[in-house]
Amino acid sequence: MADKAITHSILERFGNLMSSPLLNAARPTGFYGEASDLKTLRGTLAERGWLKDTNGTINADRVSNTWDIDTDTVNTFAAIGVKVDKRLPLKQLAELEVIRRQGVWERLKVEKAEDPGPPDKPSVSAIKLLVFEKLFVEKGKVITPTLMTVTGNRRSSVFFDSCVERYSLIVPIGEKCPDGSEGDGKKTYGIEGVDPTLPVVIDDYSGNRFRLEAQLRENEMKKKGFLPGSQVDQLLATIKMMEYGASQSRIRETFGSPTIGVKLYYMNVLDKRYKNLRIVERCKLKQENPDSIPLSMVQHQTLQGMAQRFDKASTDEYNAKKSTKGGPYPVLTEAEVARYFSTGIRDKKTEGVKMMDKGSIETLKASNSNPIIRKVAEAIHNNDTKDFEQLIRMSDGCDALMLLESEGDYPFAEKVLKAIAVAQKGEERNALEKKIAKVIG
Repeated sequence: MADKAITHSILERFGNLMSSPLLNAARPTGFYGEASDLKTLRGTLAERGWLKDTNGTINADRVSNTWDIDTDTVNTFAAIGVKVDKRLPLKQLAELEVIRRQGVWERLKVEKAEDPGPPDKPSVSAIKLLVFEKLFVEKGKVITPTLMTVTGNRRSSVFFDSCVERYSLIVPIGEKCPDGSEGDGKKTYGIEGVDPTLPVVIDDYSGNRFRLEAQLRENEMKKKGFLPGSQVDQLLATIKMMEYGASQSRIRETFGSPTIGVKLYYMNVLDKRYKNLRIVERCKLKQENPDSIPLSMVQHQTLQGMAQRFDKASTDEYNAKKSTKGGPYPVLTEAEVARYFSTGIRDKKTEGVKMMDKGSIETLKASNSNPIIRKVAEAIHNNDTKDFEQLIRMSDGCDALMLLESEGDYPFAEKVLKAIAVAQKGEERNALEKKIAKVIG
């Protein structure tokens, strides 16, 4: 299925694919970025084309397949006048896409006829028609798509415009032009410089959960050319994942961050337990609304602590943990949850708080028992971000250790790390790594 490791991709013509933002479950709000973000993406695609490496590879399914979709998606299609069932044959959308493409083609022909431009400098309308035909037309007919995109939806939404932009880009001096000549600072790429192909991995994405996880991994795990989903998108996607049976560990893995995964998981848990508080709904409100919940300010440790005090048994277990401070805590009440989401989140505002003075920073740098605190203090003291480079490389590990500490499991993790650190490099450490590998897979 779609969550197995796949390394082989094939080049497909863009017109062979279709996409629908309504099926991009990783962005249920439909937000693909501000206009400036999309302009940057369009410019990058125009200059570099669709990358033919791992970073550019997208996932797709065959149009002959049928997808499971949920009631929300059925209703979203209905809102735009398209009737679909919860078992959606992709051929149904392919037929609609052919009609859409035919309409666009006819419109572009009319626009070119009205404004063709001179032979040596075609108008924008003429360029759009040339590009459209290179991407979507073959043997005098619009191409019927054979694949439905699962990932790459944001890039697909601007790819046509990026190709139009590329047509008129000046070929840099010294770079080869599409006709084989040297760029002289005047020649443009033209229609020959528009590459209509992209690398695609084809698999079966008929199941809701596999499809959603693939879309989330694209947004959260890749580093360049991608826009991470908003926190509200992430939260709504997490709700779907849990409906499809995903565990907390699966959610952590999908988002590539233990703390973010825990935060999203427990927001959903608390929303289900305290329905009167409308926790998730309030996260969707604009920040200026006094009833809104600023999701970015919510701390995963706080949510985790509240969720683990649901009844007497869970509260007793929570209080028994070694890392629990300030306890013992009582069983959580709805009033306490309401107070946190109305005022508690905002209690730690920083307005008017004085910055730590230079002397205190020097003391931390010189004598704090924690090496990470010493390194951070040194970076601040020296005003040199290079001191952060080592810590940045350790981000995921630090994230995991902080989560373990909040769950009371840090002593065990520390014991494992110390065993690795003191093991001699060579046979001793290799043997230890093999033992650990057997456990973690």
